[in-house]
Amino acid sequence: MTSPNFHHLEIFHAVARLSSFSKASEEIHISQPSVSLQIRDLERYYGAPLFHRQGRRIRLTDVGEVVFRYTQRLFQTVEEMRRSVDNLKETVTGRLVLGASSTPGEYLVPQLLGRFSQFYPEIEVSLRIGNTTNITSQITSNQIDLGLVGDAVEDPSILCTQFYTDELVVFAAPDHSLAKDGTIAPEKLAGQPFVMREPGSATRRIAEKRLEEMQVPIKVAMEVGSNEAVKRTVANGLALGILSHLALEVDCAAGYLKTIGVRGLNCKRHFYVLHHKDKYLSRPQQAFLDLTKDLP
Repeated sequence: MTSPNFHHLEIFHAVARLSSFSKASEEIHISQPSVSLQIRDLERYYGAPLFHRQGRRIRLTDVGEVVFRYTQRLFQTVEEMRRSVDNLKETVTGRLVLGASSTPGEYLVPQLLGRFSQFYPEIEVSLRIGNTTNITSQITSNQIDLGLVGDAVEDPSILCTQFYTDELVVFAAPDHSLAKDGTIAPEKLAGQPFVMREPGSATRRIAEKRLEEMQVPIKVAMEVGSNEAVKRTVANGLALGILSHLALEVDCAAGYLKTIGVRGLNCKRHFYVLHHKDKYLSRPQQAFLDLTKDLP
């Protein structure tokens, strides 16, 4: 064997990725003896075993790990080449899988998707809603293409780009005692029961951080898993809430809720769009990313 060809490396990559000769055989549609033969040719070429064989179980040797790292790069490049060629076609087609935390997902992403579908009607879009922690996890595990969240993410594998400025506000039922005072001193919030989003929510994390900076202790009377649940609970007069002004516009205009000004409370925050730093952005993904840059 003079040097490995593409077919040899494709077979090795399948075996290493699936940790199985039989599964690799099924995936690439050649017989298992042929798979074993091609792997033996590679091992002769490199002068070292590529797999530890323990009965039916196999695992990569140190040499195999090195070869696998390079085949990962190789086949990622091949996939990027295929996508680049596809991007030269006149009609942009494909699938876009988005993830969004509750606030941007419920109040900004629908607006973006409306505009996106006008420009790219052939692209199938899927949207998954979760909290920021959940969306970040789905980005790192490549379950979604892009994520839109309410807080910056510190993860070396993720590129995090600011795209919108939001503000969190305190609110209550219109007949709540604090709702009748206009702007209040921050100490009036001390000890007040609050309905808060669940742990892992960027809205909750930022709200608690800002109030802590102002040395305002609050009482978390209830945790709920959505913005709508927070609003409905607060509207029944049970407690105060703190959410994005985007989530409150319709309810306040209808008189169901009322925002409360708190002197010195600055709860501005940014929304961010996320993608894996090593992930090739297809034309649909790049097009949606570009669209987020047009928001104020």
